[in-house]
Amino acid sequence: MNARWVEAGGLRWRVRGWNEAAGETVVFLHGFTWDARAWEAIASTLSMRYACIAPDLPGHGGTAFAAPIESWTFERVVNALGALLDALGRGPVTLVGYSMGGRLALALALRRPDLVERLVLVGASPGLETSSDREARRASDAALATAIVEEGIERFIERWSALPLFASMASLAPETRAALHAQRMEQAPHGLAASLAVVGTGSQPSLHDRLDTLTVPTLLVVGEQDEKFQAIARLMQGRIPDSRLSVVPEAGHAVPFERPEALVSLISSFLTDKEPPMIDVALPAWKSVQDFTDIRYEKAEGIAKITINRPEVRNAFRPQTLMEMTAAFTDAREDPEVGVIILTGEGPLAFCSGGDQRIRGNEGYVGFDGVPRLNVLDLQKQIRSMPKPVIAMVAGYAVGGGHVLHLVCDLTIAADNARFGQTGPRVGSFDGGFGASYLADIVGQKKAREIWFLCRQYDAEEALDMGLINKIVPLAELEAETVAWCRQILEHSPLALRLLKSSFNAGIDGQVGVQELAGNATLLYYMSEEAQEGRNAYVEKRKPNFSRFPRRP
Repeated sequence: MNARWVEAGGLRWRVRGWNEAAGETVVFLHGFTWDARAWEAIASTLSMRYACIAPDLPGHGGTAFAAPIESWTFERVVNALGALLDALGRGPVTLVGYSMGGRLALALALRRPDLVERLVLVGASPGLETSSDREARRASDAALATAIVEEGIERFIERWSALPLFASMASLAPETRAALHAQRMEQAPHGLAASLAVVGTGSQPSLHDRLDTLTVPTLLVVGEQDEKFQAIARLMQGRIPDSRLSVVPEAGHAVPFERPEALVSLISSFLTDKEPPMIDVALPAWKSVQDFTDIRYEKAEGIAKITINRPEVRNAFRPQTLMEMTAAFTDAREDPEVGVIILTGEGPLAFCSGGDQRIRGNEGYVGFDGVPRLNVLDLQKQIRSMPKPVIAMVAGYAVGGGHVLHLVCDLTIAADNARFGQTGPRVGSFDGGFGASYLADIVGQKKAREIWFLCRQYDAEEALDMGLINKIVPLAELEAETVAWCRQILEHSPLALRLLKSSFNAGIDGQVGVQELAGNATLLYYMSEEAQEGRNAYVEKRKPNFSRFPRRP
């Protein structure tokens, strides 16, 4: 991601970009009290295929209204947005707007359809339909603007965040809520007050009677719990000629923050003219098992889910991460209620990017105790010898040591944004164990050497062709699909699955693999009446009678 300044339409815009060298462009307009950084997770994911650009809207972030503020109107801001897109020179773009940004995006698409190829409106509206409603809202906005300046940003953000409209954001992860709150707290009170006065809902001319003139293909997105904007979206769908509506389950008004992976999938499908994905709501009611610092460990319905929770470093692991994962896998193995395990990474951007190079020492990765370790090798063996199936649920990057982790899992289900590859030789490292031998067994010697020697990355389709993964699904469907596989596995014989896993491993895990298979064969034999006759005879101090057991051919 890079940031720069662009002069256009009488404003000095702060603009952020991701992969701007790509051809097709998506431009994002944020909501009130945020700035372009609000799109980081979504833009970072989509930028694997598209150029993504997000400006700070006037009054937010680094984009201030030029004086005098009285000279600015909603229409002038829309014109300035058009001038910005002209200055960017990207041609017709896909324009994505959320809430306030959605209102501006709709107005721009109506005024300058030459600039907009596709339109995505998330929790947006065409304004208030009657002049009396607009007048009342302007008065309300003016009072709010005064309060922002007089009370200060902290008090205002506290009140604004407590609105029922944002109640569903309480379900966000604490670190996500903290980051969004910090972004809001960085906004300038006078800037937000000016934004309310100029582009607030009360200052926006009604666009209701122009919706039927919109010629741009339009995707309307709204959260399932956002009843007010659901009604508005359905009204808009009925009036916009080329439009479709997607209701996102388990989300309120703030869809970009509550279900970013769902929004990414919806936008991706819209950009490729595919049918919108079906977003499954029948997910387990995950319950946290134990508090960890680097992972989340949850269980439900006989499924254990281990999530590497270090998104700030693309879920790179350190010794603490691996110790916690080892503890979680041990618990999952010992729990008779657990039949299958999911391994995944937090967020849509990365499954795992391998070892955290920042704490790599001369003899391994240095933990809190100052001791260098390579304990990921122990974790790999633990996953291989786990008598229950382990499924890697991969979104974003699975590279370096993260690539080996997905490799040693029994199955891999990948989102359509997944990226696979090795980085070892590029950073002075390699995995000569499972990372080399097992990879070669899956993709062949030549391809395995290409992956390691060239350190290239491969998208999900290429990984599927190589046999590295089992299935590709839209990002929004990743967890639902993985859970569906888990539920199907849980319907089958646990002992048969255990023996099958050790049988698959025996051929390439050497004597250790043979030992695992033999141990499971011993377990199976112990469960037979024949074995129990030997034990019972010893306990009862008698000679065993094995003659009653058949000698099968």
